Amino acid sequence: MLDGAILAVESGRLIGWAVDRERPDRPVSVDVHIDGKLVRKAVADRTCGPTASDPGAHPAGYGAHGFEVELPARTLDGGLHHVSAILAGELTLPDGPEWAQRNVSQPDGTRFERMRWGAHAPEIPDPQLLEGRDGWAFLCNDANGNLDQLLGELRFTEPDLRDYRAILTARHDELEQLGIPYLFAVVPSKETIHPEHLPASTPQVGEPRLTGQLTAALADTDVRIVDLHRPMRAAALDGAELYYRRDCHWNFAGALVGAHALLAALRTSGFPTASLDEQLSWLPTRVKGDLTDKQRVALRDGRLVPISAQTEPEIREPDNKPDLDALGLRRLPTPERLAVSRTRETVILANEHRPDGPTAIVYRDSFGDYLQPFVSTAFSTTTWLWTRTVDLPLIERERPDVVIQVVAERFLPQLPYGDVRLKRRGWSLPRRLAAAGVAR
Repeated sequence: MLDGAILAVESGRLIGWAVDRERPDRPVSVDVHIDGKLVRKAVADRTCGPTASDPGAHPAGYGAHGFEVELPARTLDGGLHHVSAILAGELTLPDGPEWAQRNVSQPDGTRFERMRWGAHAPEIPDPQLLEGRDGWAFLCNDANGNLDQLLGELRFTEPDLRDYRAILTARHDELEQLGIPYLFAVVPSKETIHPEHLPASTPQVGEPRLTGQLTAALADTDVRIVDLHRPMRAAALDGAELYYRRDCHWNFAGALVGAHALLAALRTSGFPTASLDEQLSWLPTRVKGDLTDKQRVALRDGRLVPISAQTEPEIREPDNKPDLDALGLRRLPTPERLAVSRTRETVILANEHRPDGPTAIVYRDSFGDYLQPFVSTAFSTTTWLWTRTVDLPLIERERPDVVIQVVAERFLPQLPYGDVRLKRRGWSLPRRLAAAGVAR
């Protein structure tokens, strides 16, 4: 059973405790959110008491399960902010007994209150636009902590990597027993492919490190992580623009480079005909930038400073998308059993040029949408599901020839604990997860 509490914010540091009471010897990771946005991860492994004069005020089992997190400087701005801490993507830590007494204003006058949900939820600030060089813009102050990733301050903890490793190896092992290869592809953040367009700032922003951490943690496993970064960075260095300038997403040119890397990985995974005709037919299109209506800011001394009274106007960036008809792809109706998301529809593409080819299920986010016309040419039918949870009963029922996972790099901090919650609802726990103690 997961347990814990947040106790106070003192001198810009969030203090609390957290423990898995069934495995108290294994420290847990805490995701810290300010105003509903992930800003830090911490390990609850500190031996500390609430105050030096009252070391016994915590519940039994507190022991070496305390945590302290230095909050970002930009949140210490003299205003009111709302804080929450979450374990394993499901337990929001409640107030501790000292919260009311110890929740005092910070030296600069900033005040922190517990985050409230439902009818009493405060208004959550919108993400902002970090103005870059040469007309480029980047997302910041978003739910996934993109700015904190760029600053190197939001990184996986050891418990995070332990759980990620257990979940992905469990997927691989269970699918392997079904004779189904599993490929995991991370779409690089815009900042890693076009870093020369990042803004001058204090402190200086750089590149996210999460993919490198995850790749290293899985290096001695059989999980296949497809390298999209190397070919994309090489193409960018040759002058290609692979992302929209005023949007977070890669464009179709970027997705094409990524698709070639993914198809190459498929060829080495038992699908020798997975290739794409270079003579693509393209259709002109214009894409509305997803940074529209966001405030433009600069990073100065760790704080986000508005640089314009106007928000980002609606900009439709030109692009070329592949012609599905020319590729022989047609959209099929979605059966109810495959409607796995309440907000994003499942896309099923049939390939008239390869009716007897293999089939695939691809788990994707919005970046995966750009891959659909390219990757779907390798299969007779490709089912694109909008979820990060791999549902083994669904896989057993549909029996695809391969399962592919496509995850945008900036979404990596949110671990795919949906697998674990699904297992609790009635099907057997894979051995790797049980051995790692991920699910309770």
